[in-house]
Amino acid sequence: NAGVTPLTTPTALALLDAALATPHPSPIAARLRHARQQPARTRNTSAGPRSLKQRITRLPEAERHTALVDQVRTQVAAVLGHIDADVIRPEDVFRELGLDSLTAVELRNRLNTATGLRLPATLAFDHPTPNAVAAYLLTRLAPAAATPLSAQLDALEDAVARLGTDGEEGAKVRARLRAILSRLPAADETDTTLERIMSATPQEVIALIDRGLEG
Repeated sequence: NAGVTPLTTPTALALLDAALATPHPSPIAARLRHARQQPARTRNTSAGPRSLKQRITRLPEAERHTALVDQVRTQVAAVLGHIDADVIRPEDVFRELGLDSLTAVELRNRLNTATGLRLPATLAFDHPTPNAVAAYLLTRLAPAAATPLSAQLDALEDAVARLGTDGEEGAKVRARLRAILSRLPAADETDTTLERIMSATPQEVIALIDRGLEG
């Protein structure tokens, strides 16, 4: 990984024959990558885990995945000894790029350091492309915010409007909503029904809905 490139079978056999014929005591049959192809080993000055997470969460949602893909591509390029991350495409399969068990663990370790997460050793095999790894990291670094209760109530109102209030189904819906509202604890006797709903936690509302569905 640090400069030795794979050998084809004919080349390896030819080198073995040459090694057996040499008078030197300890020959090594290998093809070394040219030194200028190796990226310089410099101190890591990239942003730390906290700043990376902050940068991701501050980005618009539409840009977060792309930013993480770039981070993954940079780490993959470093592990495989490439100077330029542009040679790694978002859809490239790690195995086809030459990533093996050892380099997969190295990639995991580098991403651990970059993100501050504890990622599984099988990360590169469970998520076999930069796109897939970035999508996984996004769920860990910036999980989707829970839908606000007001938005859930808006969706419920739209559903009720589409259903209508006539007929047997409408009667069942009205009865169930009344049952749910009747079980909602009031913080103050003067609170309106809507205020009581808005002041409840999502867990309380879900519990009330569940009890209403059982009724």
